[in-house]
Amino acid sequence: WAMPNITVEEATFARLQSHAVPLVDTTDTVVNRALDALERSGQDGPGEDPEVDQVVNPRRLPDLTHTKVLTARVGNETVERPNWNRLLDRVVVAAMQQAGSFERLGRVCPANMAKGRKTVDGYHHLSEIDVSVQGLSANEACGALVETARRVGTRVDISFRWRDKEGAAHPGQTGRLIEGLA
Repeated sequence: WAMPNITVEEATFARLQSHAVPLVDTTDTVVNRALDALERSGQDGPGEDPEVDQVVNPRRLPDLTHTKVLTARVGNETVERPNWNRLLDRVVVAAMQQAGSFERLGRVCPANMAKGRKTVDGYHHLSEIDVSVQGLSANEACGALVETARRVGTRVDISFRWRDKEGAAHPGQTGRLIEGLA
């Protein structure tokens, strides 16, 4: 049984490497992960989602400074007027529903939280679970929400755009991040 050989451009291979976990992934596992993500997103082939310039690996987040969240789903819920901290809040609420206690929530969510109402030092209260969460930068909030979603098995699907300004990692481009199974 002979395995087919494929040839890819150096730039394509570099992109594959950027999504690989060193000493764990092979080219085949990275290609399969990309195909799985493509199939989960409901795309049938190239060009189905022309507005997304890049699919982001949730295990290797790019610099999200100067990004605007365009659309987002946490579990089965579409988040209205999404931003990175609002998404973290939704993931914290979903995690609390599974964790059942503030102590267990603290073990799955790396964000700074306080039991009850706290509104100083950048904290805001999530009344539905009586927990306060400290606001974070885009990079920190996204990292915390991805890690929490992964730990509790909550699916997140986020599309965003880097603003066209100095300091943005990919000015004007759009990205999509998916963590968890459909």
